[in-house]
Order: sequence, then structure tokens, then C-alpha cells
Amino acid sequence: MIGDWIDKVDYPQLPGLSENELLSFYEQAQFARLGTINDDGTIHIAPIFFKYKEGQIIMASQCPSRKIRNI
Repeated sequence: MIGDWIDKVDYPQLPGLSENELLSFYEQAQFARLGTINDDGTIHIAPIFFKYKEGQIIMASQCPSRKIRNI
């Protein structure tokens, strides 16, 4: 289903971020895009504002939103 195509795609990847680089990125970023999968298998992408605190990503949303139902 969703993941079947991933083995067929070949594209270069950037090297991963170090732990310090990732922490710095999380602390500076104010918004992100959250991707979830709908019941019918389609992808739902939504912009979110977030805060990184004590190793956790905190986001706010209304309960009836699609992204919350998908999570």
C-alpha cells in the first residue's frame, strides 16, 4: 500500500544532522509541516507551530482537526 513504492525510488540523501545541529534546528524553528496518513491511504500535510522543550515537540491544535484524528 503506502510503503510499496519506497523500495522503487532511488534518490540521494543529505547526510544526517548531528545531535547538536538537530537540537539547534529544533530550538530555532517556529513552524513545521506535519504529514499524516488519512483512512483512505492519502497523505495529509498541515503546517503547525511548535515548541521544542525538554526533548519533546509540543504542538497545539483543535481536537476535530484532521491531523489530530490521524495521529
